[in-house]
Amino acid sequence: MSINLHSAPEYDPSYKLIQLTPKLLDIIQDPVQNHQLRFKSLDKDKSEVVLCSHDKTWVLKQRKHSNTVLLMREFVPEQPITFDETLLFGLSKPYMDVVGFAKTESEFETRETHGELNLNSVPIYNGELDFSDKIMKRSSTKVIGTLEELLENSPCSALEGISKWHKIGGSVKDGVLCILSQDFLFKALHVLLM
Repeated sequence: MSINLHSAPEYDPSYKLIQLTPKLLDIIQDPVQNHQLRFKSLDKDKSEVVLCSHDKTWVLKQRKHSNTVLLMREFVPEQPITFDETLLFGLSKPYMDVVGFAKTESEFETRETHGELNLNSVPIYNGELDFSDKIMKRSSTKVIGTLEELLENSPCSALEGISKWHKIGGSVKDGVLCILSQDFLFKALHVLLM
């Protein structure tokens, strides 16, 4: 078995290679799940980029290497290629033509991780009556009103985010997403049990 290899590569930084784990490959090949894949980051500058499905999160790390990786595709040459069969060293005639069209010096490694909620702009509720007014007045950051908005701005999958939200005592008070303080939860439990 032999293949004709052609090369016309240029360094093209617009191509990014991502190593696919078997689980990621399954998600990409499944039409029900593949539209749920999203790239996310905690902020625009320094944080890691993650790839999220509906229920899993992978962190992406760029790995530079000394080898050059050629990106190749099958193609049909404009004119048929003729050659001396003695140059095949006993191999069969090439059955296809492939051209290297770009090269890259790095790839992104994927590693499954636990997603995190971005709680930077989520206030803590301690039972204040004027909670929403105070939040709206002091709001130097954007007030998050829905869990979907929080999940969209957090480097985690939807299922991981919802699970973590419930574990930390997340709630909505007067249209503002907040975390119920331990003190408030103890007081509420005390009143309920009395």
